[in-house]
Amino acid sequence: NEGNYAGQYRPRIGDEIEVRASAPGFEAVKAKTGIPQAPVFELADSTLTHTVKDVSSQFTDDPGYTFKQWEHVNKIRLRLKEEKNEENFYFIKAEHNLYDKDKSIGKELQKVELSKVLKGNISDTGNPLEEVLWGEEDSGYKRQLENIFSDALVNGKELFFNFEYYENLKTVMKRPNGNEEIINAGGPFTKEYVIALSSMSSDYYQFVVSAAKSDNVDENPFVEPVQVRA
Repeated sequence: NEGNYAGQYRPRIGDEIEVRASAPGFEAVKAKTGIPQAPVFELADSTLTHTVKDVSSQFTDDPGYTFKQWEHVNKIRLRLKEEKNEENFYFIKAEHNLYDKDKSIGKELQKVELSKVLKGNISDTGNPLEEVLWGEEDSGYKRQLENIFSDALVNGKELFFNFEYYENLKTVMKRPNGNEEIINAGGPFTKEYVIALSSMSSDYYQFVVSAAKSDNVDENPFVEPVQVRA
């Protein structure tokens, strides 16, 4: 069936899965993985702040006209409760779901930079966690893994993730005669924020990291190739 097989098995936490494959003329191979525990990821705090600011200088030099912008800032603080004496690996993602009168009209995948959202956490070395994980490096394979991390430096501690989302609601122009006009409106849409944290198995984490390292040195004749761990 061209290598596609279906079954009734549904993975459960704690299961160990082993896959064996063989074909005439090739060495038999096998792989094993486990289904990790689901992380305890919960809301610690959230605030929604509305602001109005003068943005006239962005639109005109005429002192008779004023432009004001309405926006809100959604600050979300999440807590991960880490298990002690366990080696855990995590993957985090965020997206915005858009609705128009309860009808889904699409989603927007958001870039998550752990070096920013983990600010304020302290590692076991006593240094800010984001500095220990990424330092001052702005390129290379580490930057390809900004939403993947292990608990090696914070084993058993609580981790806090801070997200900030800005949304422009409308911009209003006021003419010299006092009349006002909305020149930019965000639309009558409802936005749902979804932030998810998943556990990864050790072997899958090693595969992702080694694959990123391999891609980073690909076609570089001055660097030893990196083996991808399957």
